Amino acid sequence: MSYSNKLSRQIRKSIKPLLLLVSLTVFFAQGQEFNQGKLTSPHPLIYSPFTLNIDGGSDLEVVSIGEDDNGVKFLLVWKVENAQKAELLAQYRIPSGVFAFDYYLPKKEQKQDKQTLYFMSQSGIFALTWQDKNFIWQPLQTVSSIYLKDNPRYIGRRSFIYDLNSDGKPEAVLPDFDSINVYTNLGSEESLSQSIAIKPIVQLEGDGARFITRDLYFADMNGDTKKDIVNVIDGKVVYFPQQNNGLFELQGEVIDIEPTISGTDWWHQRNSSGESLDQSNLVYRRLEKLEDINDDALPDMVVRYTKSEGVLDRVNDYEIYFGRQEAGNIYYHLTADTKIQMDGTLTGFNFVDYDNDGIREVLVSGFDIGISQIIGALLSGSIDQKVYMFKLSGRNYPKKPNVKREVELNFSLTKGQTGFPVVQLGDFNGDGLDDMVLSDDDDEIRVYAGVRSKSLFTKKSKGVDIDLPADGNSVFIADINGDGKDDVLFKYGRLDEEKSDTDIIYMLAK
Repeated sequence: MSYSNKLSRQIRKSIKPLLLLVSLTVFFAQGQEFNQGKLTSPHPLIYSPFTLNIDGGSDLEVVSIGEDDNGVKFLLVWKVENAQKAELLAQYRIPSGVFAFDYYLPKKEQKQDKQTLYFMSQSGIFALTWQDKNFIWQPLQTVSSIYLKDNPRYIGRRSFIYDLNSDGKPEAVLPDFDSINVYTNLGSEESLSQSIAIKPIVQLEGDGARFITRDLYFADMNGDTKKDIVNVIDGKVVYFPQQNNGLFELQGEVIDIEPTISGTDWWHQRNSSGESLDQSNLVYRRLEKLEDINDDALPDMVVRYTKSEGVLDRVNDYEIYFGRQEAGNIYYHLTADTKIQMDGTLTGFNFVDYDNDGIREVLVSGFDIGISQIIGALLSGSIDQKVYMFKLSGRNYPKKPNVKREVELNFSLTKGQTGFPVVQLGDFNGDGLDDMVLSDDDDEIRVYAGVRSKSLFTKKSKGVDIDLPADGNSVFIADINGDGKDDVLFKYGRLDEEKSDTDIIYMLAK
């Protein structure tokens, strides 16, 4: 992602801070007040807002990306002082050729540490840091990867920055055409690179070929407290142990798991005729997550189990295999320890920790997909989406969910786009328990307060009137002002008619 001499000279000064007045509205939910403000961008926004600690202070800055009429992209950063005003700290011109950015979140006890944004082009990685009220662009590493994009049209977040050796300094991991490349000590004279033999998936298509990157996982697979690089191939966990110097063994170690578990999605697989797999008789297991669920410092596997007897007759369940250790070796049972199962098709599996006890709850959505549901959806432009939450007890998730709610997923046939409901968790009253936030149509969110009981949340909710974006995925929840209470942040998109594409709406919890 290196830009030779031309790109290295493209260090832009940030603009002088501009005070922006914001509108003030007060909302009430669960005895809780929200103050709504609006940030106005100098350019149409092309990326949903998020938060970072840019200056190392006690609060967070709001970050987004805008684009002018000439296709030039700008990183935009605001400081939200309170509900009455906010300050545009900088708009930084992103050099052409950049197609991805990333950052990593510090540990909870380090949440006030200053954060850095990292950018990637076809041949280099760069850091953007805030120093003396200006952004400084620093070339870090010349790289080789599968991403050959010399004139990208858009920019988005892509995972390539990690802290694999827990030293607070970034490493980069990038897929290449015959390996993955690992870069350590970025930006220093001690910078090192390694190529590890994990190849992408290659599909031959006509006269060309399609390269599909493999999912990588980072977990301690041998009990030495160091994160290893992990790949899964047909019933085997292959991991490359991290050494004491932060580099990785080039020879992989193998842990046998349930023989049908794969590390790739079934639609990337081909039969002996080069055709996609037959969905009329499909049984498939795919590793979704590899992380510690039950706070025992051992990596656990989440496997998506797909059984299909046709396009409209499909079941997606999730199987959990807990990591176990014997004589220093980690292993997994060949049958799942517990399962997440519901009628219909499950999707959107996520772990949450609503009570901050280190043990993960499961948040997942479900759909009923059949002829009647499809006809009803076409007529109404929406389909019911169920929201489930399961709390772990010992080594078992309950057969029935602790939480069952319902939202609506909307779509537009004319625009060919699908909206998404708001399904979020956040601690809005500062009691240490996350509250559940669900959209109700396009003009209200429902807030269910977290409680320390089997139900996890109150049965009754309080409504908050707000013009929501059609894409609920653009809603971001974080403690913007550092008061110990989470706040709400979002922008509008293409499906939101008569809404400004330069506005960011935020709601501060009082």
